[in-house]
Amino acid sequence: MSFNKMRPLLYCTGATVIFLLYYVYLEKLGTYKIEQQQTFYPPSNRNFLRNINDGYHKLLNIHFRYKHIPELCNESDRYVIGVISSPDHLENRNIIRLTWGQKALGIKVFFLIANTTDEALQLSINSESLAFRDIVQGDFHDSYQNLSYKHVMALKMVEDNCPNIKYLVKVDDDTFVNTPNLKEFLDQYDQKYGNSSNLLCNIMEYSPALRDGRWKVSVEMFSGEYYPKYCSGYFIIYPMAAISAIYRESQNENVKFLWVDDAFVSGVLAEKAGINHTSVRKLSLDYVNVTKFMEDFEEFGGRPFLVGRMNLDTGDLKTLWAFLKDHVPKTNILERLELHHL
Repeated sequence: MSFNKMRPLLYCTGATVIFLLYYVYLEKLGTYKIEQQQTFYPPSNRNFLRNINDGYHKLLNIHFRYKHIPELCNESDRYVIGVISSPDHLENRNIIRLTWGQKALGIKVFFLIANTTDEALQLSINSESLAFRDIVQGDFHDSYQNLSYKHVMALKMVEDNCPNIKYLVKVDDDTFVNTPNLKEFLDQYDQKYGNSSNLLCNIMEYSPALRDGRWKVSVEMFSGEYYPKYCSGYFIIYPMAAISAIYRESQNENVKFLWVDDAFVSGVLAEKAGINHTSVRKLSLDYVNVTKFMEDFEEFGGRPFLVGRMNLDTGDLKTLWAFLKDHVPKTNILERLELHHL
């Protein structure tokens, strides 16, 4: 039998095995609870189900529907992490579920993906959504050029479903989040700077709009020489006030679409919405070697951080999570942050 003929069977078998293993894991933790799965279209009693004419089925410049959307936020939820993923990144999602995205840590984690034309893969996603209730899937095509749609979908998800939250943390699925430190930091930050609408991130300034190569953008799409100040997109903290303002701006028919999502959403749209930025680079491991960080924790790494560097493989994610459970930072996490424009 050829590999192509076996692919549907492999996807379905893999999804079933993953679900059973994860069920056993959560049974041991005592955190698994069977709840009704909400998929496809939201129920009529949800506060976000609005008249179709007010933009609910619009995402930037396209007609939009959710293919999967679970029960999202309770009234008590204050923080949400939205993980930008791809349909075939099941391994990344499962590593996150078993490490920094564990439900027991008290912050809701959702994975944002778009549409796939692979029927077997979609069946696997359907099973995954049913098993974990954490998949938000839009009906647009999942591609690198469509990342801006996925990024804005994260804001839309919160704007429509989570009116009581304080912050959305947007990350990529190859990024390590120090969830216990993040929760402590957001508690402290909100108490002291809760009125700020600034985006918290690693700030990119004076980045040129490239006209060739992987990141090329046409003059018709973006005419400026440099992008506005924006966030490195692998880790962005969005206050609720910023979410609402930027999402409203994204629905403006006069806004010209830009496929480079970091520059578009946290730069162009943020600037139009009057939203500024605060650097959290001191709370990021950035490009630090994970092995060196663990070996020199007391001397160089014995400090709090919110996010590891980008492009970590799944082995590094597991290793770093296991290490941090036994290594507690010695300094206040908010004290390390240089605050600007507050």
